[in-house]
Amino acid sequence: MLIYKIVSRALWRTAEATGQFRGAPVDSADGFIHFSNLDQLAETAAKHFAQQDDLLLIEVEADDLGDQLKWEPSRNNQLFPHLYDSLDLKLVLAVYDFPRTTGGAHQIPRRILRSEPSSVDAALQQRITQLEELFSHHQNTVDHLNAIVIQLRTSVERHQSTILRQQNEIETLQDNLSEPPANERPPHY
Repeated sequence: MLIYKIVSRALWRTAEATGQFRGAPVDSADGFIHFSNLDQLAETAAKHFAQQDDLLLIEVEADDLGDQLKWEPSRNNQLFPHLYDSLDLKLVLAVYDFPRTTGGAHQIPRRILRSEPSSVDAALQQRITQLEELFSHHQNTVDHLNAIVIQLRTSVERHQSTILRQQNEIETLQDNLSEPPANERPPHY
């Protein structure tokens, strides 16, 4: 899935000189680089870059960022991509101008709009995968506990059988003790 970073041209030039993008000041303050998927891009631009010109839109494949990319709840409880590392510029797929229209809103390049499927589906799929892994872990725990319960039931049944056998032996012994031996019985007349 493709994700995007909105950045000032000046900040991007600095990144190009070093080969690494370490984030804008807001990213440094938060401890990660903020990205948006296509569905979040227009709202992100309106909320955080409304009056800014000379912006660029950086396109990156989310899967290329590995485990350092986390999808975390943010605005309106949506999952947003957050990169807990610097961005190696070798991973950048494209850099687009991100101008404002005469109405003041930033214009998402048509090329992106035509090529990108809904990224909400990918974020949702990632969350489903996480939940399935969690369920699988819990299911393994439940299966393990069920096996223990079966072992305990078998053990209890075995002990109950032993207790019954011992009770029968005790009753037989008590019966034998309560009857006098045959040579000590009074004669019948």
